[in-house]
Amino acid sequence: MRTTSGAGASTEQASATGTTWVAAKLYTTKAETAQRAAQTSTASSFECSPTPTTMINDGTQQTCVVSGDNARCVEKSALPAIPQTCTITQDGTDNNAYILQDNSTGTFTTTPPDQTQSSTQKATVTQRGTNNSLDATQSVNQSLSGSGTVGPLTQNQDDHQEITVCQGASGDCTAPNSGKNVSKIHQSRFASAHASGGTISQNQDQALGTDCDSFNQPSNPNLCALVQQNSTTSNDSDLHQENHLQEVATGTLGENVTQNQNQPSDGIDGHTAQPSAEAQNSNVTHQHQTDDMSAPSGATQVQDPGLGCCSVGGGVNGHQVAILRASDPTALQDLVIDGFCEANDSCLLLAHGKINGSETSDRCSSQASGEYPAFCNTFVECDTEFGCNTGEDLATLGFDTMDFQDAINFVFPLTLPTSPL
Repeated sequence: MRTTSGAGASTEQASATGTTWVAAKLYTTKAETAQRAAQTSTASSFECSPTPTTMINDGTQQTCVVSGDNARCVEKSALPAIPQTCTITQDGTDNNAYILQDNSTGTFTTTPPDQTQSSTQKATVTQRGTNNSLDATQSVNQSLSGSGTVGPLTQNQDDHQEITVCQGASGDCTAPNSGKNVSKIHQSRFASAHASGGTISQNQDQALGTDCDSFNQPSNPNLCALVQQNSTTSNDSDLHQENHLQEVATGTLGENVTQNQNQPSDGIDGHTAQPSAEAQNSNVTHQHQTDDMSAPSGATQVQDPGLGCCSVGGGVNGHQVAILRASDPTALQDLVIDGFCEANDSCLLLAHGKINGSETSDRCSSQASGEYPAFCNTFVECDTEFGCNTGEDLATLGFDTMDFQDAINFVFPLTLPTSPL
């Protein structure tokens, strides 16, 4: 279906298991995601309201360009490679926007024995009014299963999630407004590749994407969020980003297996800017990366993600956790976690990184005083040759670690999570 103008629209498509429905739940926490593990959804649905200027939902893409005080963009698909795009522009006094982009798939695009899945989700939100509010979820669940006994098997899984938000005054979102700005964003991705027998190559997040935030690292993130809030009264940003990768190879010799997860310039990037020193600001960012790979002894294994967060605001609270697990002790592992905060109120940044045989934590906190803002940064670096850089022992952080214990102890679920409700 293609529409270029008209009133709001909602479509639902029947799947092999029956008629599907438009998701209605506003937000799924990380705890709920892990607890509600189930088989990958085959649902496909689309909503673009109340005043769309462009709607495309034709099996090759899902695109919604919409305006109106209470805008909704819902894009759900089970196709293995489909771009999903939401663009919302609002100029009312009180603007509310809701976004749900979901791609949950167990199918693939290439001809066996090769298997490929590639998801792209992009959202752009511009809110120009007295009060601006956004609730956005981007969710990707990918699963592959195959055999390399007939011929060499290659499994590729890539994902690029991007959201940019600008909340401010009427006529110019970069100008200060006098009301409240609220942004709640959850980016979530689970990717699982299983293979057995013969020659196996498994590749996750090897195709580089674009960067929504060119000023901060990593430069080609898989998950990227950039939020700008300009109220002189109240700004509230709540950003959760999680990327979980799993590769499993069995029933063959290790010398026949190659496994790759991430590239040096990709990973997770999340930043929020709240420039007003007069406003009551809250800036929460949680990032969680897990790379798991398992194969017979002697396999070639490479893991190389990066995390970057937090930026300028008030009352900044940033947690970053990355865990790399590889079955072979000679696996090449490289991890960088970079946190930065400058705030008119306070900064608290916590970072924890772990690879085979080594782990470390870093913490910083600062309080603004008079004309001097709070300022601090954290840095964690781990690699196969030197282990992790010297930092704080996790036990010494005490109460501060409670919020990310679930991330540190994360175990990839036996079945992928359900689509957001």
